[in-house]
Amino acid sequence: MKIPYELKNTDFVIGQISQLYASDPVGALKEYVTNAIDAFSDASLKGRKKDARIGVIVNKEEGTIVVQDNALGMSYDFLCSIPSSIGESSRRGIKEMRGEKAFGMLAYCGFGESASVLTRTGRDNGNYSSLQMKRGEKDANADRLEARVVDRSEGFASGTRVTITGVPRKTIEDYFTPQKLKRALGETYEPIIRSDEVGIYVGWHGRNERLEKVESPEHKGEIVLADSKETPRKVIRIANGSLVSGGLEVNLWLNPEGVNDKVGLYCKGVRALESVGRLKELEDLWTSGKLSGYVNADFVSLTPDRDGLVRDAGFDCLVEMLKVYEPDLSEQIKKAVDQTVKKKADSILEQIAEKLGDVYARKPNPFTKGTGEPLKEPRKTGVPRDKPRKHNCPFALDIVDFDAGDAHKRYKLEDEDWILINSGHNDFRQLAVGRGAKDKDALQYFAAVIANAAAFSDYVDGRKALAKNSNQEYDPKAQMTAESQQAIAERSIDLKLDLLDNFGIIRKRKKKEE
Repeated sequence: MKIPYELKNTDFVIGQISQLYASDPVGALKEYVTNAIDAFSDASLKGRKKDARIGVIVNKEEGTIVVQDNALGMSYDFLCSIPSSIGESSRRGIKEMRGEKAFGMLAYCGFGESASVLTRTGRDNGNYSSLQMKRGEKDANADRLEARVVDRSEGFASGTRVTITGVPRKTIEDYFTPQKLKRALGETYEPIIRSDEVGIYVGWHGRNERLEKVESPEHKGEIVLADSKETPRKVIRIANGSLVSGGLEVNLWLNPEGVNDKVGLYCKGVRALESVGRLKELEDLWTSGKLSGYVNADFVSLTPDRDGLVRDAGFDCLVEMLKVYEPDLSEQIKKAVDQTVKKKADSILEQIAEKLGDVYARKPNPFTKGTGEPLKEPRKTGVPRDKPRKHNCPFALDIVDFDAGDAHKRYKLEDEDWILINSGHNDFRQLAVGRGAKDKDALQYFAAVIANAAAFSDYVDGRKALAKNSNQEYDPKAQMTAESQQAIAERSIDLKLDLLDNFGIIRKRKKKEE
């Protein structure tokens, strides 16, 4: 026997639904903005699209927030049906519509005490319809208002005005300042704002009161993907046999120096997820911190709290389509990051080469002391090796991705005066150019590696000088004594500390203590 579900305690259920918004006041306010956007979509579907504008006005002193649009408005009968139709949406299943849950009218409970709706269709002799709702009350109150009464103080041609009252002053200061609101709305409706489909404005009463247009976020880096395409209007068959059709818009910016950049996921122009990276089905490139922008799909469905996607046929289709972009995006990210890393590292190496030349001028090779050998001459090439030198550094410095056989090495010496630094080493990736690594970190890493290489090169020069004075052949495979190892380590430390001292990272007093 089939037993239908029935709600016995409607007040309790409605209270629980309204509390979904209590922890996210800004998200609650967005419900009314999204409803206003849908009103313009409805006007467009009816062939009556007009200059679409939405205003959000905050009055901190009176504790009110007003959301108003200039769309077609709602009839009295439709307005009266809203309180008795919680969860029943006339927009559900309409691709152009966003508010499909029919819970949004209760969102005021997340940040205010009451909400009043004033709407006008341009019909019904130009009169207005109103709806009053208050937290804790079982019933809403609807009324008809004559145009001559309303127009005296707060009239408008057509559209809907929602006024939330009883908003605490601290809530406004924490969440609804003009700058915070503009940023939040710009991020939430970026695809809609960029398309100029609707103009959204934020205003406030009080000192310096004015109305400002909400702009879309600015993304750092270069745009690497601007793909607005329709998934074929013919049916797409996917893995589970379901059928999906709709549109997908992808706009991505690549910032190789980015750390926390994110790509938002949007449903019909409204942000559903702060980051596409939350979809575990996708590759790690979406959480690399290098990509920003948005993915906007009109064939996915939101969970009731609007904080996730329903895992249905539309979701599977989205994942499948995004995976098509991943190989090329991965290659672009790697290439851009490698170029940036090389450019940054070469700049740091150039600085180190200049300082190292100064260090050698003051502290020449101790291993050749007393051998009669001349001091190590400055390289005739610079950083990298094929560029003219700009300093008196006795070494050429360069960054190279070592072959697999040498991948474990931090550096290699060639010709005793060419230091190659391994860009593929984990320490290089993490300490020199990794996420969050600062110039100071890179300087310390390069100084340590170069000092080690330079100290060993000095030791080799000393061995060669001694062999020459003794009329012997230099044997590069000769066993190194413990004393020699200690001397190389001391020279390395001395060079590193002098370099860091020259950069102001370690002071001379601290250096002497060490």
